[in-house]
Amino acid sequence: MLIEFFKHISSLELVIGILLIVLVLSIITIRYIYIYKLTKCKSVLSGSMHSVSLVIIAKNDAKFLENNLELFLNQAYENFEVIVVDDGSFDGTASLVAKYMQKYPILRLTSISPDKKFVHTKKLAINVGLKAAKNDIVIFTDANCYPCSKKWIDNIQAGFVEGIDIVISYANFVTNNSFLGKFIIYDRLCNFLRFSSFACFDKAIRGDFLNLAFRRNAFLNTNSYGGDALKEEGVDVLPIIRLRKSKNISIVVNKTSKIYVDYIDIKKEWTYYKTLYFKSVKYYSSSIKFMIGVIPSIFITTNIILLICFINTRYVLLLSGLILFYALSMYIYKRICLKMFDIKGMNFLVPIFEIYRSYYNLIYYFKVKK
Repeated sequence: MLIEFFKHISSLELVIGILLIVLVLSIITIRYIYIYKLTKCKSVLSGSMHSVSLVIIAKNDAKFLENNLELFLNQAYENFEVIVVDDGSFDGTASLVAKYMQKYPILRLTSISPDKKFVHTKKLAINVGLKAAKNDIVIFTDANCYPCSKKWIDNIQAGFVEGIDIVISYANFVTNNSFLGKFIIYDRLCNFLRFSSFACFDKAIRGDFLNLAFRRNAFLNTNSYGGDALKEEGVDVLPIIRLRKSKNISIVVNKTSKIYVDYIDIKKEWTYYKTLYFKSVKYYSSSIKFMIGVIPSIFITTNIILLICFINTRYVLLLSGLILFYALSMYIYKRICLKMFDIKGMNFLVPIFEIYRSYYNLIYYFKVKK
């Protein structure tokens, strides 16, 4: 049967088949090389002890600060300061921070006054925090976040070996056991896997200001937000692509480098980050846009090809086999990643999440683009 199948394949069909096989194998190979590279990105307590400034952006987050601020202030690290940037809050954020300042000398506050005439974005708060920082290494996060360990600062700063200007690390929402909550956490993990994989191959495209660190002077010298300071999108993208040089970006991923993101409404928080994620696509190169925007998943392309070629049964066997092989490989890949990032209770949901996420991302991409 197999011999008869190959007898009836034309040269064009053979070339198309080989190209599809090479495409699938290339994508799978790159993913597993990325996992190998990521396992080398641990950088745990290297012995280096940089002076560190931690900048926490707060906008009407007094409730979160009350719960989380001391987790940052009590880090097991000697030489660091904490700067809270009060981004025009009106919920008593400043007075709350002032109360903590009496107990912790390492804590400082800088404020951006509310101004109805001057509309600004988080980019201003980031720049204000950066300029207020006294130290060379500056780590950023938000008030609704908290570190997974007292060794968090120690781990992030250890990534700044010679030649490194940026350290990217991982942040995700606090565990949510609802189906939607699990999907949102899975989706955020997938986004991190995507942009950190580019960084692993020296082509970084973005970071995450919920757990992101810079050398202060490198950031200031590039004028990272120049010309785009009033646009909300690009906050996590522009500093990376404008500071990016060959091998000046490090990734730190281990059990004590994670940031947890707390929330009142997880769907609302996720929608906000998702919107910015897709709006920022315009800053990418054409090749990157093609890979992560127009064709967000091989499921879509293979399904479309399968539908088009269904009238020719010679293609069906090949395409079905490729789809199943790819799906199985990606399932194993995602299970490895879930274990690596200590995310539990999702292994059997991965196939459902992957299919839904593929089509959802494509629809959301064009929705945001409008």
